[in-house]
Amino acid sequence: MQSNGTFVAIDVETGETMRHIVGVGLTEFGEGDLETIETWQSRVDPDTDSTRTLGLIDRVKNDWLRPQRTFADIHPVLREWLTGRVVVAHGDHAQRALDAACDRYGLSRIDCAWLDVDRLARTTLDRRREDQYRLESLAAWLGLELPPGALEQRARAVGQVALWCAAILGKPVAALDADSLDGRGRHGRDDEADGVIQSPRSAPIPPDGIECAAPLH
Repeated sequence: MQSNGTFVAIDVETGETMRHIVGVGLTEFGEGDLETIETWQSRVDPDTDSTRTLGLIDRVKNDWLRPQRTFADIHPVLREWLTGRVVVAHGDHAQRALDAACDRYGLSRIDCAWLDVDRLARTTLDRRREDQYRLESLAAWLGLELPPGALEQRARAVGQVALWCAAILGKPVAALDADSLDGRGRHGRDDEADGVIQSPRSAPIPPDGIECAAPLH
């Protein structure tokens, strides 16, 4: 894959354990622009006969037919998309799931820099209710709908939330250091910033109940 973007957002659906992946959605973004560059989604055969896991496949695609590709089959695609990239996810579920699936099939883990948008939102936005940090709530803030199993759309929402938070901080997403997000307080802006926080193109005003850590101009 020839990359023209700066980071990739991901969403992963799993079955009864982390290692049983049933779907993956990816979206590549350019910095400071809510428009996506490229998307990719795949249903995945979890390689199990668990009723619970197979039921989850139906959420990924309503016209359910057991996928023909296992995680081992899509691993080369994931490596091409993610290796050496900044990869944004909501929480650590995607990272843990990919690592567990790689270990299950004896495949090399994917070397990338993970950024948790849940922690990013918590250090950027003033919360009033805990549930406002759920991906569905953050997506609604951006005017996005997340139908069950729409992994590409979920990945897109993850990336757009990251862009919005990064704009508030006055830094590009790719420059945010996961280790500097403490998950509790606000993430300080760069003191050398120009003092005017630029928001991504077409970014909406935050909804009632969520306050930005810094005003938008």
